[in-house]
Amino acid sequence: MSSVKKKLIPIITVVVLVLIALVVFIVVSKLPKDSGMVHVQQEYLDGTLLDLGEWKGTLSTINEYFSASIEDLDGLLDAVRNSDFYDEKLEFDCLYGYYSTIIYLVVDGKAFSLQFWGGDHIAIAPLQTIYYDVLFKTDLSRMMYAPVDTWNSRKTDSKTGKYVASEWMAAVSLDDIRYLYSKIDSDMYEITDDAIYAKCYVQDVDEISWELISIDKTDKYGVKIYEDETGKVMVEVLY
Repeated sequence: MSSVKKKLIPIITVVVLVLIALVVFIVVSKLPKDSGMVHVQQEYLDGTLLDLGEWKGTLSTINEYFSASIEDLDGLLDAVRNSDFYDEKLEFDCLYGYYSTIIYLVVDGKAFSLQFWGGDHIAIAPLQTIYYDVLFKTDLSRMMYAPVDTWNSRKTDSKTGKYVASEWMAAVSLDDIRYLYSKIDSDMYEITDDAIYAKCYVQDVDEISWELISIDKTDKYGVKIYEDETGKVMVEVLY
């Protein structure tokens, strides 16, 4: 091998390494960077969106719905309480689960539950507790989304297989729920002297492909909301 070739090999190697480093730098620089900001939002079953903007924090991927730690929680709370979604009559203490405070926010006739716990954690869930609905002809069950917020909502009686009545998550009275329901779609509920009857949403799907056909309201009332003898607000599944 000539001396010229011997000198060129390390030079070419350096040039190649520099080009590789340059390509890696360009690719990495174009990757999306973590800004440390979290977009606080949650979508309802029908696509209605509650959007509370971007806040510095960390998104959690554990929760089924939106969940995050927010650094400026007081700032977020101030923004919520000054928004068009907020009603001071719909902010409650929470006696069950992890949450200390629950605020119900209503957007275009759809209610969302904004929950706080642990100093900087928040969660947002649409008011659509899931139960199993009636069976298809092929004996496949579908989901029924009830506009309620319950604790231990999916417990069933071992003998009958029916859902056991569950307590409302927040510390509310039946009058509080009447007020909340006055803000949602009026054809979703009926109020009597001692109870509230609510329709639910169901996803109608193709029984073969399971592709979504439509989202409809149940023909019948799916849940009954009432106060028991101790004054607790309970939810009974009627199906």
